[in-house]
Amino acid sequence: MAVVAKWLSAAVLAMQGAEGLPVKEEVANSKPWFCHGLGCPSFTVLSRNDSVELRRYEESLWATTKVACGAGGSSFDSAKREGFMRLFRYIAGNNSEHAKIDMTAPVLIRIDSDPAGKFSDISVSFFMANGKPDVPEPGNSQIFLEKIPQMEVFVSQYSTLPPGPSEGRVFKEAESLKSALASGTYDERTFFDVEYDPPFRIFGRHDEIWIKKIA
Repeated sequence: MAVVAKWLSAAVLAMQGAEGLPVKEEVANSKPWFCHGLGCPSFTVLSRNDSVELRRYEESLWATTKVACGAGGSSFDSAKREGFMRLFRYIAGNNSEHAKIDMTAPVLIRIDSDPAGKFSDISVSFFMANGKPDVPEPGNSQIFLEKIPQMEVFVSQYSTLPPGPSEGRVFKEAESLKSALASGTYDERTFFDVEYDPPFRIFGRHDEIWIKKIA
């Protein structure tokens, strides 16, 4: 009987789609393990099933730069590296106060596609803080500070080998997440490649895909 009950529970969860069974809201008051002690944005887990979480992220501040890639420039992987280095130089002192800013997690890569599914640039972002703290202005005009308002995102989690997920793996994981979601519930033209680890970390790696919930 216990086996049957377990099977029925799993079947109900699958039929309920990406949101699965409701869970008591879980607030990440302590940093999740995959932040590895770095500052990271706070979130609340609203629901989950075996493969997808629905999280609510509070308003947060990010340093962002756009890099041409795909049809508009270099390869996806090269664009990620270029965006990362621009932002790294910003937190290393290329800012209005010549101050060093602590590294945070994750590195957020936003991919916006056109109706044909093609993209011409990506946005690479470093997390600054929750709320509205004072942070130095970037010394590079290609970097800007932006507040991302509170949002709910569907999240899938996976791991890769160093140096991190390739373009092919990122887009494969994004398509896999989309296939697990009900049509009309998510932003079909935008997703986020979310990377928590430096390229040299071997063990305990963690990567995510975020897609915004719209209904």
